[in-house]
Amino acid sequence: MKEPFAKFIESELGSGFLLIACGLPGTWKSETTEELARIKGYPLLRSDL
Repeated sequence: MKEPFAKFIESELGSGFLLIACGLPGTWKSETTEELARIKGYPLLRSDL
């Protein structure tokens, strides 16, 4: 990434968005979405549990 993750989240994501993460196991999807939800203060719905 060209800029730090937290800075990108704060500057580029607006007040309303939907993030759908899918992909191979072990590619940091859960960790990334959990951190994004924490930074933005949004609830996190996980359908893989």
